[in-house]
Amino acid sequence: MIPNRKDSSARVLIVDDDRALLESLPQTLRLHIPHIKVDTADCGSTALTQIANIDYHAVVCDIHMPDLNGLVLLKEIRRSRPCTPTLMMTAHEEQKFAVAALRDGAYDFIAKPIDQEHLIVSLNRAIQTSDADRQALQLQRSKEACMRDLQRMIEERIHELLDTKASKDRFLAILAHELRNPLAPIHHAVELLRLDNGAPPSERAAYDIIRRQIGHISRLLDDLLDVSRIEHGKIRLERQPVEIMPIIKHAIKASMPLIATLHHELHIDAPEYDLRVEGDETRLEQIIVSLLNNAAKYTEPGGRIEISVHHDDQSVIIKVRDTGIGIDSNMIARVFDLFVQAEQALDRTQGGLGIGLTLVRHLVHLHGGEVHANSAGHDQGSEFTVTLPLLGVANTVRLKRHGGEAQHMRAHTGRHILIIEDNADSRVMLGELLKLWGHWPDLAADGHAGIEAAERMLPDVALIDIGLPGIDGYEVARQIRALPGGASTYLVALTGYGQPDDRRRCLEAGFDAHLIKPVKMEELLRVLTVDCITS
Repeated sequence: MIPNRKDSSARVLIVDDDRALLESLPQTLRLHIPHIKVDTADCGSTALTQIANIDYHAVVCDIHMPDLNGLVLLKEIRRSRPCTPTLMMTAHEEQKFAVAALRDGAYDFIAKPIDQEHLIVSLNRAIQTSDADRQALQLQRSKEACMRDLQRMIEERIHELLDTKASKDRFLAILAHELRNPLAPIHHAVELLRLDNGAPPSERAAYDIIRRQIGHISRLLDDLLDVSRIEHGKIRLERQPVEIMPIIKHAIKASMPLIATLHHELHIDAPEYDLRVEGDETRLEQIIVSLLNNAAKYTEPGGRIEISVHHDDQSVIIKVRDTGIGIDSNMIARVFDLFVQAEQALDRTQGGLGIGLTLVRHLVHLHGGEVHANSAGHDQGSEFTVTLPLLGVANTVRLKRHGGEAQHMRAHTGRHILIIEDNADSRVMLGELLKLWGHWPDLAADGHAGIEAAERMLPDVALIDIGLPGIDGYEVARQIRALPGGASTYLVALTGYGQPDDRRRCLEAGFDAHLIKPVKMEELLRVLTVDCITS
């Protein structure tokens, strides 16, 4: 039984210079292949024109024609219509041409005189092959179109995400700046009140609480910005060989106000010698402070916190244990994830955004170390273990077993200090604080007034806000530096922007120091010491 094609859209072309064949063969094909449409061409050039305009399902072509050899026509069909199968007709004595045609890509060859059954079966199969090839090509083109659409959607989504991340980063930077600005005058006012030795103990205790909470808010802002920096790979460690014990000591001092407020017992287990690691002192201290603060916040008042430091041949091992609320088994794997806090801590948390431990993990990994959490479960306490590569054992040291207030450096008195700050509360409070320290402050509310004041009486120190109206602090610094004698003025940037790029811009503008609002009194005293300012 001869297979018939049911698709009514089949269209074929017969090319031959024999007019009798061109009249009889189409009729035969229409009888045996329903719904087929047959076109004819009596020479190769005419066939090429028709093939260029019509995408035939198959072509039946004689090899020998007067104007264009059938083999040449076959090559043109293969080039322009690769999905169109071509059947070549040739006489029995011309078998070598048939072999050449098959070698050049012919679908089949039909011997003359034509065997009708052979032609019809072969043509049917050719049409089916053509249909399959066209469907495959259409499917391929559809897949390629889908891939292009998907690629375009991915690129658009990536751009949207990048724009969102950029907007988020700008928002966080502006948020930090806008929150630090009002914190600065509050901080200065509290420092002024704390210097009043005649204040009753209850008031001094209240001032200490405000001071600690301002520091807590500042740390939250720093943590938010650090998360953004880590996500963008912008945190760069200033790595060098450092001794771990002084870092532990400074971290304990920084955490003691919170630990003391909650009446926790702090126990320290550390060797009498020091251990060296390669790292960034500031970031290593941040790791330990975060773990100690975390232990204090999630331990009921009157609990116990332990910090231990040990080592083996390759590593320094720092453990922070507490007797707090513990971590459920289902939370252990997620405790370092961003914005994750234990659910049972929601009614007892001392604050936080769920980003401290995320920062700890990233900072430890940047130092080539590991951090792990462990807990026996709810109300069973927690233990965090930090492992850092060991460089070696250093000289004998003694670590104090208690915390305390950081010692204040004595500020050198009698300096002429220009404060350029548009926030009136911050400007006035900072001026009053400097007066109590024995300095002579001049105040300016914007950049132009500050430059005029600096020109009238060249100050020893200029404390300059960056976000000034009119001209910003960078331009103010450049213009003060350009004044006669301006190179001798110690320029300090006071700003709510604390990104590394902000520090770089400050240095490029001519600043000597960069302080983030609210400025810690220890830092301000440091930049006002004789060692920091040359006369």
